[in-house]
Amino acid sequence: FGLIENLQNLLLLAAVALCWRAACGEGDATWRWFWRIATFACVVLFMEEIDWGDHYWSALTGTERPPGEHFNLHNQGDINRWLKKLVDVGFAVFFVLLPLAKRMVPQRLRSFVPKLHSALTLLGGLLMSELAHGLEDAGWANNGSLHNNISEFRETFTYWVGLLYLWELAGRRREER
Repeated sequence: FGLIENLQNLLLLAAVALCWRAACGEGDATWRWFWRIATFACVVLFMEEIDWGDHYWSALTGTERPPGEHFNLHNQGDINRWLKKLVDVGFAVFFVLLPLAKRMVPQRLRSFVPKLHSALTLLGGLLMSELAHGLEDAGWANNGSLHNNISEFRETFTYWVGLLYLWELAGRRREER
């Protein structure tokens, strides 16, 4: 329930609203389905972040799950570590390499290629994450709420970049119509 986690939830809900609104305003059936699937994906990410409602249910009822027990998939076993690596590589390819190689992308898919300046936001997220880890490793005094949770900074930037991309794509799509 920290500020950073709730910011992530707001970013994901904003992405849900953006995708839903884009789907409702879309005239092309293929694009409408794209936006609906994107809406669904953002809802799933949101539900994963709130442990499929268990975070709020526990707060309302005063019950807690045993430590390490989660409803969500990304905290099961070693999945989270692999997801982070997959997202890192995927974002580097999608937001850095793809824009650099845009001329090689088939014309019909170019509207999906993000602008290269998105890489600067990724760089900002990487620097913020490294700074947060560095401060924790240096023993910077805090109330302990982020101990072993410094990755929340990284997740926030991940969702921010995703929301900016969807905003960019929706704007580009409006211009095409």
